[in-house]
Amino acid sequence: MSSAEKIQEFLKENNVETKVLVFSESTRTSQDAANQAGCELARIAKSIVFKTGEEPVLVITSGPNKVSQKKLEALIDGKIEKADADFVYEKTGFPIGGVPAFCHKTPMKHIFIDEDLVKFE
Repeated sequence: MSSAEKIQEFLKENNVETKVLVFSESTRTSQDAANQAGCELARIAKSIVFKTGEEPVLVITSGPNKVSQKKLEALIDGKIEKADADFVYEKTGFPIGGVPAFCHKTPMKHIFIDEDLVKFE
């Protein structure tokens, strides 16, 4: 099952009516996604996976924004590191560059959402 099919199935099972867009060009980076969607970079929600021990930490941030590792460590009161591709796939079921904000293989205890995203529909 493709990533798009997994997401569509998850949305259907949870009675969420929306349109899932599938693009022919790469959306691996936030800028690629903004270009394909025809929107400003700030409207792209990118999912970044870190890890604390063997536990995933998900940060959903606005396209141009960076994540402060020190601030994130303060929020979870522990050390974190950027997750590698194998860890991301194992915990989410999606490859780096294609991790959605939901529908993950492993439930996540730590999820943080950039407040800049709430200003958009």
